[in-house]
Amino acid sequence: VQTVEVGGGASTLVLGEAVLAHIRDDLYKDGEIDVRKLKPVGKMEGFMFCRIQDVFEMKPPEVG
Repeated sequence: VQTVEVGGGASTLVLGEAVLAHIRDDLYKDGEIDVRKLKPVGKMEGFMFCRIQDVFEMKPPEVG
């Protein structure tokens, strides 16, 4: 969808749109994906990846 040069043009951030995803039935409940069961992996730079192990919820403050 969009590319953004960062670091003075040394790197490029690529933003895309997922148009289709396959989710195992046991990970999908009440219209949402259970991220704790999914155990997602994140892509870092180069050959580096990360595991998301600490999942928490933070609701935004109410305005008004």
